[in-house]
Amino acid sequence: MTLKRHMRHCLMGLALCCAAFAAQAGEVTLRVMKSAALGADFRYTLYLPDGYESGRLRYPVLYLLHGNSGNENDWLVKGQAQATVDGLIQAGKVQPLIIVMPGGGSSWWVDGNQDKAETALIKELIPHIDATCRTIAAREGRIVEGFSMGGSGAAKWGFKYPELFGTVSILAGALHTREQMTQKNDR
Repeated sequence: MTLKRHMRHCLMGLALCCAAFAAQAGEVTLRVMKSAALGADFRYTLYLPDGYESGRLRYPVLYLLHGNSGNENDWLVKGQAQATVDGLIQAGKVQPLIIVMPGGGSSWWVDGNQDKAETALIKELIPHIDATCRTIAAREGRIVEGFSMGGSGAAKWGFKYPELFGTVSILAGALHTREQMTQKNDR
């Protein structure tokens, strides 16, 4: 076999491997929802597992809350959420799921004088996701997880809304009293 032919076979094999890997990757899109609570658009990043568009299955939803001053891209960029979840699903370590990564800035995920972040997510975003995606729209199908400020929001919501979330996870949670969180949100 000539070197040229060998290189062509290697490139074709590499292309087939890449195509197979890409076919097993979830899809990530930036979305916007009109929020009456915020009086503005509420931006969020949405991860849909491989096969979502062509299937009929319903999926659990993981709400990932970012840390202070973050946005809807933090988990995707800093946390490498897509690559991590794609790998875990492919390895069979987690079941396919939908991930919602909302943008909350420095809201501490509470209703303060400036933002109504808690109302926007609990009363508007969750029903919006359940209405527009094939979710398991029950407590057993909802997970909330957060890092730092997001961990504070996840802990608070886990206690305050046990009927909404079946699982709560806190990563390096910045846990404060309600008064401290409201004061931070009012700045």
